[in-house]
Amino acid sequence: MTLVKEASLDAVRVALDPLPDSAPPIIIYQPDAAALELDQISVMRQELEYAAIRLFPAWLPGAEHIAGPQGAGVEAVRALALARAKASHRFGPYLADLAEAALRGGPLPGGNYAPTIRAGVSAWVIAQSYERDYAALVIDIPTDISQGGEAKLASAADWIAGQSGMAVWLTGHLSTVDKYIGISVHLEPVLEERTGPVARPLAPVIAMPPLAGRPRADSAAECALEAALRKRTWAEGRCWNQTYQSNSLARPFRLDLWWRKERCVVEIDGPEHHQPLHYAADRRRDVQLQLDGHAVLRYTNDQVLGDLDRVISEIGRLVRSRRSQLAEKVNT
Repeated sequence: MTLVKEASLDAVRVALDPLPDSAPPIIIYQPDAAALELDQISVMRQELEYAAIRLFPAWLPGAEHIAGPQGAGVEAVRALALARAKASHRFGPYLADLAEAALRGGPLPGGNYAPTIRAGVSAWVIAQSYERDYAALVIDIPTDISQGGEAKLASAADWIAGQSGMAVWLTGHLSTVDKYIGISVHLEPVLEERTGPVARPLAPVIAMPPLAGRPRADSAAECALEAALRKRTWAEGRCWNQTYQSNSLARPFRLDLWWRKERCVVEIDGPEHHQPLHYAADRRRDVQLQLDGHAVLRYTNDQVLGDLDRVISEIGRLVRSRRSQLAEKVNT
């Protein structure tokens, strides 16, 4: 358990995007006052389980070829999960149920598993999805948290750290709990390079890093957009969540959706992009991409989910236009 000092959650997000090769995947938990009225151990454990389900099939090699629960799909995915559990010394019945739930798109099919099994296997699954040995849980402490809420959150954080095998970091301020080691993380050099000079100034939500080649598992907007793009022939050649580097000396950053050949970039912004550091980093990225010859479209989650047809139409016009320009250059 570590209390991260002198670095806000917003700063941590920006500094770890894209995820460095040596870093664990960072799972972010942000409770509000209403969420803190609930049992925090149960809430965190359940959110880790949901994250593991949404990351399927990244953690189960071979399952990407199973289209759904029809036919022998369920039996096949359970067999893969049991084999993976045996090879990894994990609890097979729970991993098989987790895989079946992911394949069916629903809750766990059954099994009254011990909380330690559920937390430990879910945390391992999340780490495996990113090809890491372990994951880290970042808990953001609300500024208006009560003493009782703070104690409840700290107790749950202790339990998760002890039972799941995850590293647990706290961002924010603890006023009544002083048992944790505090470390100062100085991110200014990274942040200034990504955002320029910036003054440092929701219902419970779980967030996780994106997997290269796939829409974010925790983004309904990215998943909905990909589902729509799959049906469009003009959308071929797209790639999700790829790292881009302007030149060998530049710091890399991640592109949400990219047509590499056509140099088209589509960014999907969640609410965190309204925070000062994210906003400044986004503007700097857009300018660099445009200087490198890319066309950039940027949409909010609400725009994608609320007016998907318009978003698809605009992206399609851009991709086809850039494709036509490339064809004209070849023919001249």
